[in-house]
Order: sequence, then C-alpha cells, then structure tokens
Amino acid sequence: MVYGHQKNFVTKVINVSKKGRVLKIANDQYRSPISTHELVKFILYIMNTNEY
Repeated sequence: MVYGHQKNFVTKVINVSKKGRVLKIANDQYRSPISTHELVKFILYIMNTNEY
C-alpha cells in the first residue's frame, strides 16, 4: 500500500473515524504501508546502484 497526500485508504479510515462512522475492513489481508516519498527515494537508490 502506497500512501501520500491524496485520498487513499489511510486518509479514508482517519476521516471516517473522525465522523464517528463505522467502516468495515477486511481483517484477513496484511500490507506494509510505504509513503510515496520513501518509495521514490528507494527507487532512485536502486537505479543509481544498477542492482535491478
């Protein structure tokens, strides 16, 4: 899951919880969120090392 400053899963959960609404979420799926900024840094690092 990639997140940034746009509408996405993380911001949806935060906004729904602030409104006191119930949000049904699958509990049998696991992900490791990463920010778009960190993803870009990692991609640039890999590209510069030619280890891809």
